[in-house]
Amino acid sequence: MNSSKAREHFSDYYEGSLDAHLLRGFEAELERNPTLQREWSQFVEAMESLNELRDVPVQVPADLNERISMRLDRHIWEAKQAPEKVSFLSGWWRSLALGGVAATALVATLLTLNQRSANYTAGMGEGQSPLSVRAVGEDLEIIAQSRNSTRLVVRDVTHSTEIKVIEVNRQRVRSVIDNGDASGRIISVSLGDYDKTLVIAFPGTVEESRTSGSVAEFSMAVATARRAPVVVDVSDLAAKVTWTSDLKSMKLEAKPVGFQVQSRSGVLYLVADEDISAR
Repeated sequence: MNSSKAREHFSDYYEGSLDAHLLRGFEAELERNPTLQREWSQFVEAMESLNELRDVPVQVPADLNERISMRLDRHIWEAKQAPEKVSFLSGWWRSLALGGVAATALVATLLTLNQRSANYTAGMGEGQSPLSVRAVGEDLEIIAQSRNSTRLVVRDVTHSTEIKVIEVNRQRVRSVIDNGDASGRIISVSLGDYDKTLVIAFPGTVEESRTSGSVAEFSMAVATARRAPVVVDVSDLAAKVTWTSDLKSMKLEAKPVGFQVQSRSGVLYLVADEDISAR
């Protein structure tokens, strides 16, 4: 898969709907292409911003479609004069701009971004999660928000140490978490009395040949094989499992339960087919 084809799959990858073959090709191209990585980060940032503003009422000008179309036509013409600077945004935004009323409202929402502060202090919007993650290159950005003063705590589960504590004073806090360990590690992220703790496996630099161990060891093996952090959506990290050596497919063969790797908002999640702690 080349970079142009990969750009066409940004939306599907973001939504986690790519099949195994396309997923492998997309991630291989993303890994080797720094320009594509930057464009993917821009895409994710734009989508996250749209999600944040989805409930904000927007007055849509009657001639917005025409104005956007004119600007995009000019942008595409200019881009053709300098092909190396062509951005994935031209085709993506053009499809939105010409896609009808719903697309028009979506574009109008995004156009309000440059008029808003990046510091949100009014607390969470309806339906927003207090704790979430998004991909930033090879690292992860933790996004925490609370209506009350509380603390974001990041711990190294592998080495039983505290990495950082951040005060969250009724505003959104963002913190980039990197691997920091060539052998890989597992971290936990908790926010005050929010009852959900994020558990994230960071990859090591050398793939292991083992095919059995705890869910924690399995998740690190998956992260290392895919060369990307993986959010572990499994209840029991100590549970014992065995697995096959192929850890790069969407469906992972393991016993006593199977697992899936899902992509949500550009972040990989390891999900058990059933509650492993109940076995």
